[in-house]
Amino acid sequence: MKIFKKVFITIGIVIVLGLTLSCVSSCFGWFKNSSEVATVAGKIFFQSDKYGKKGQTICVLENGQVMPLEGGLRPVYNKKLNKVMYWGGFDKRGLLVIDLATGKTIRVPNTKDYGMSNFDWSPDGKRICFATRINDKTNNVYTMDIDGTNLKKLTNYTQTIGWEVGDPRWSPDGNKIAFAGPNTDKTVQTDWSKTPLHPATIYVMNADGSSVVNIIGNRKFGGSKPSWSPDSTQIVFSGGTGKTTRNEIFICDLKDLTIKRITNDEFEDKDPVFSPDSKQVAFTSYVRGLRGGSELFVINIDGTGRSRITPAKRRFFTWGEDRYPRWYK
Repeated sequence: MKIFKKVFITIGIVIVLGLTLSCVSSCFGWFKNSSEVATVAGKIFFQSDKYGKKGQTICVLENGQVMPLEGGLRPVYNKKLNKVMYWGGFDKRGLLVIDLATGKTIRVPNTKDYGMSNFDWSPDGKRICFATRINDKTNNVYTMDIDGTNLKKLTNYTQTIGWEVGDPRWSPDGNKIAFAGPNTDKTVQTDWSKTPLHPATIYVMNADGSSVVNIIGNRKFGGSKPSWSPDSTQIVFSGGTGKTTRNEIFICDLKDLTIKRITNDEFEDKDPVFSPDSKQVAFTSYVRGLRGGSELFVINIDGTGRSRITPAKRRFFTWGEDRYPRWYK
């Protein structure tokens, strides 16, 4: 019996050591593979919970180095004003603006009352667009002057009919706004609802809310998280093909509404944004699954050269998230 006991103990130790070595090898292998980080030109503002003292922090990536700025969500940089707008975290509810020249932060009036989760800045810095619920049962796109006045409603959805309106983005020329919304050209029947619902698509409209165009239409995929090319002629977005639950990155040419796919992998790719020269796209990728967190990557617009651009950084023994890149010179 003692011999059998020793044998079982020995086998157990061997199994434990094997599993431990396997995990360590895997971890070291991952760190080895992830140690090479591409350096990109310009600077990228993004949101992360890997840096700063607590929670989500606005950061800037420049020359391969990350510098945390201030706690908050979804940074939007305005080059003309050299200011960053973001949604305040914790006790700072509402839109806040950091003046990068002086380091001072101010609050945009009235915004804390609207619960904005998606917003953008007009190129001239005078207005903002955002998605929120005010008197409706679902989100709509609004614009407002930067002093909190002149509120205008641009869309008129009265109830949730599938995908909810969000992600409004102002074109660099200031003439149009893109946003994600329910694709009324298509319906889906869910198992839990007898009401046909609409999947996501990307719309483009004039900045006053007129001339709305569905750029995806009846194609067999959806779209969200739109972002403009610097010359306002293309939109990059994330979307699912229906054959998988993963999101990939697509680019739409607004001249003829042709769409090409630039990522095709096993990862969840989201939050795309063009580089200042329109030759690359930065995006969020959940390279180890949604529970494993995310990092920022870059890819050429022809689908080549996928590379990681944020350093691997663990926090409290869990993988955190780098999200919502905004790329500027």
